[in-house]
Amino acid sequence: MIVINAIGKSCPMPIVEIARERMKLSEMATFQVFADDSAFPNDIRAVCAQTGSDLVQMIRKEDHYEAVVTVHPVKKALRFGM
Repeated sequence: MIVINAIGKSCPMPIVEIARERMKLSEMATFQVFADDSAFPNDIRAVCAQTGSDLVQMIRKEDHYEAVVTVHPVKKALRFGM
């Protein structure tokens, strides 16, 4: 599991962090993401819908959100604009 700590980062940075890690993938992976931005739950749902990723779990803690997301790698053609 890849852990992304985006606590203290405001929109759109938690999603940008996920995208950066996704670009490195060669196969499907699970991300655990910690974020405290109030827009994060809606943003991650939208990103999952757009990318075909699966939001496995979203938990609201007292001061942050914890999400578990299964993501697919970005195709090479998309990485290089082909």
